[in-house]
Amino acid sequence: MFAFGAIWDSVGSRGLIARTSDGGQTWEDTAISRVNNVLCMTDPNRDTIIAAGESGNRILISTDRGITWANDSSIVVRGSADLQVSYGLAMTPGNHIVAAFLNFPTLGDGYLLRGSFSGSAVDDLGHLNMEAEIYPNPTSEYLNISVPGKTGMIYLYDMLGRKVECGTLNANGLAELNLSSLPVGVYEVIFESEREVRSIGSIIYNARFIH
Repeated sequence: MFAFGAIWDSVGSRGLIARTSDGGQTWEDTAISRVNNVLCMTDPNRDTIIAAGESGNRILISTDRGITWANDSSIVVRGSADLQVSYGLAMTPGNHIVAAFLNFPTLGDGYLLRGSFSGSAVDDLGHLNMEAEIYPNPTSEYLNISVPGKTGMIYLYDMLGRKVECGTLNANGLAELNLSSLPVGVYEVIFESEREVRSIGSIIYNARFIH
């Protein structure tokens, strides 16, 4: 279990993440340098946990279930925007990180960023070989998935890591998903069997797309 926020001392405001493993009877605090306040965190039950807040183009990463933390600025692709505050984070099944950042809060410019992360404590899902196909992409209604020689399930996840659709590969390694009930957007296609979980790739669903 975790608690996070900020502490004030002679140095000023610093981000703080506290961890307990005994139901809250004792806590271990970790002060985070170069971060003023920690406002959000991904699933704390994973080996790799991501956190951010008033972090100024930085995202915090722990690969040991929150025991130690490190700053990582390479995870955010920076353009002309000076991203200051993150109010939301999520990690998809394919280990893509989605983060919502504000530029300057007084101006209210918002950015939704998507990046990739791979570390020693994270299973690298990778991509299936080139025999796997997703078509059409973009699609306006139906999505076809071909994974020759494989049997298992196909899952569709949105960019916040929520499972939104699923289907079963038939004996020929084919599946068809009807996306007509989904919002327009970008989705990640995941293949899962008893022995493996793999990311096939991303698709664009646009109900207004004309073939």
